[in-house]
Amino acid sequence: MTRKINYEDDLFALSLIVRGLRDIARLEVDADLFAGRVADDASFVDAAAVRALAGLKGSPFLVHRAEHLRALQKLLRNLAVLLEELAGGRTPVAAALGVQSADLQARADARSRDAEAIDILLDEQAGVAIDDPHVVSAEELRILTAPAEEG
Repeated sequence: MTRKINYEDDLFALSLIVRGLRDIARLEVDADLFAGRVADDASFVDAAAVRALAGLKGSPFLVHRAEHLRALQKLLRNLAVLLEELAGGRTPVAAALGVQSADLQARADARSRDAEAIDILLDEQAGVAIDDPHVVSAEELRILTAPAEEG
């Protein structure tokens, strides 16, 4: 059974989490209280973003794919900045994550590369105007060619 993924809302929610984490990381909060949570939430967003990218890569005929890719690209760039800030150790929360800084930096670099790779996907898609309202998607074609039900 196919599963419907609402990329627009998922990416928006992930972006809100990243924005909140960046704000928390900049505050002079109790690092013992927040460091683990910030790291866990950053890992969650990282995994979710990678999953969303895989889903969008595997769905070249998805309606509004280009907009979703652009939103994901922005999310990936913001996530990379967050991970770099955490790896830098310049705030109390980031300093508390010191032993994880190499991993955080590696993930920041990987998300930056993913954001750059989206440019290639967008260029490929630009060659095929999938978001053109006159193009019939595979799902629409299946519905249009299905035998009519007699009732």
